[in-house]
Amino acid sequence: MSLERLRHLATELSVREAEVSGRILPSAHIFQQTEVTVFEAVVYNPVICLILQGQKEMSVGQQFVELNEGDMLLVSHDLPVASKITQASTERPYQALAERNPSGFCDVRKFVVSENGRVLSYR
Repeated sequence: MSLERLRHLATELSVREAEVSGRILPSAHIFQQTEVTVFEAVVYNPVICLILQGQKEMSVGQQFVELNEGDMLLVSHDLPVASKITQASTERPYQALAERNPSGFCDVRKFVVSENGRVLSYR
């Protein structure tokens, strides 16, 4: 399926959810923003997120990542980040499709690795 088709379906879903004042897909969320934002500190919960339109920057510690249309973000555990939307407008809003707490993520073994490659902890 093309990114353009996904954008169209996401927009339709947002309109329908607004009409019924609730979620149609329980674990999926369409996030739309019509203005750029400043960096905000948040904690991302486990999520799979596809950027459908616009652009976002985020930092995890000292590492910066730029997410563009068609990029996917996968977060396997609670993760503190700072993020901001850098491309958005009324005519072309930032739009992302996110599945929160994807099934099976809680069963994934998670590791914390030091800079020298040593496993510090896991669960």
